[in-house]
Amino acid sequence: MVTYLSGIEDGEVLALRAMVESSSVLFQQGLIVNQLYNDDVKPQVTLSSDNHVIAPNDNQAFRIVVGNSADSAAEDLLLTFTIPEDFSFVSATGDYIRLSDKVYWPLGNMLANSYFEQSINLRASAAMDAGETRTAKVELSDSSFARLVSDAQIVTVLDTAPTPSISVSSGTATLDGTNLSLTRTIDITNAATTEILDVDAYYFEGIDFTFRGGDAVPSTNTCSTCGDSVEEWVLWDLGNIDTGESNEITLTSSARTTNILGGELNISQAVLKHTTANRHDHTAFEIYPYGPVFNPDSSHDSDGDSIPDWWEIYYGLNRLDNSDASLDLDGDGLSSLQEFLADTNPNNSDSDGDGVEDGLDFAPLDPNVQDADSDGDGMGDRYEAQFGFDPNDPSDASLDPDGDGLTNLEEHNLGTNPLIADTDDDAKNDGEEAAFGTNPLEFEACPGPLCSNLMFILLSEKEGIDD
Repeated sequence: MVTYLSGIEDGEVLALRAMVESSSVLFQQGLIVNQLYNDDVKPQVTLSSDNHVIAPNDNQAFRIVVGNSADSAAEDLLLTFTIPEDFSFVSATGDYIRLSDKVYWPLGNMLANSYFEQSINLRASAAMDAGETRTAKVELSDSSFARLVSDAQIVTVLDTAPTPSISVSSGTATLDGTNLSLTRTIDITNAATTEILDVDAYYFEGIDFTFRGGDAVPSTNTCSTCGDSVEEWVLWDLGNIDTGESNEITLTSSARTTNILGGELNISQAVLKHTTANRHDHTAFEIYPYGPVFNPDSSHDSDGDSIPDWWEIYYGLNRLDNSDASLDLDGDGLSSLQEFLADTNPNNSDSDGDGVEDGLDFAPLDPNVQDADSDGDGMGDRYEAQFGFDPNDPSDASLDPDGDGLTNLEEHNLGTNPLIADTDDDAKNDGEEAAFGTNPLEFEACPGPLCSNLMFILLSEKEGIDD
């Protein structure tokens, strides 16, 4: 349903009511949605589908269109599509990021009077039952505390039996001076196993467009202009349609370009009604955007932290908070910004899985290269830099700055700290543990004097020292 409103004041609350009830009075459901009206021109998002009634395990295609009819750019936009429960992702267009049940398109600063369009394909679970419904949702937000600018939803009904369907599509528009002419095609197909009876096809034209005829428009159609703020409509009485039969209707509409703003979204609707028992009526929407196509900047950085939005979204950072650029989420010694510049994973301390943390790895994306050794002393350059050694002086490999009896090279090979005599802080220095055969990286509790005496006795026996 498309509703056009007039005479509404800025800030007024609108109550929209819908009711479903059964003649048996066994089922009744109501819905009231309150909306706050605001007359500021903001970007709008629309969501349409090729079919609102599908069978389990069928694919469903969705079309998403964003229009900015304002005279200024809309800044730091993010488009988010939520995949319904029991649906799986098949494919999408554009530069998107998919995380769990969310698909994101970072739009950045959307130019004035332009539009953006993408599509997404999903598959319904084979385990779903007839009569179940699921809701797909798309949201457009900006940088004002992640404010929701616009949203749209579609409810899909599951039906195990083949059903009739209706679709509408727009051809290529032609421009003659200031007159825009557009051909629409309405396709009606009966995929059901039985004839559908007393078929009526309605078409409601979007605002700003008026009908100009068409080869397949019947002479008996009803066409009426209901005022400047209500769309024109056409009705076709198609009678009965046999199983497997298709009907194609074409019509032409036109609008003066002086009445349309770039970025406006012209929404038209086709409805298939019939009297066949146990069969749904069907509806379809066609979105015709007007104006130039907007192409997002993939490097857009909403919070100015030198990390693009797409990267922050993908790795779970906040695209609107620049403080996370300095965070070290995985404790590998690299900040989020450094991880982005190095193309490493900020949530994995060892991106290439070679046992060396990214901050110490000379080639953090190549498991076959762990570190360079400029002076050939057996210690990697990153290791030497970490502990204040000179990567161009091989003599520091034989030094023992912490006095634990191990050279820097031996500490490097053991993985101990060359600047701390007791790396695991268990009251036994690294050299003693290496000589005794215990692990200098694993704390081993032992009573102080007893431990020292036992260590001396064992070392004495091992080295043949007399009392």
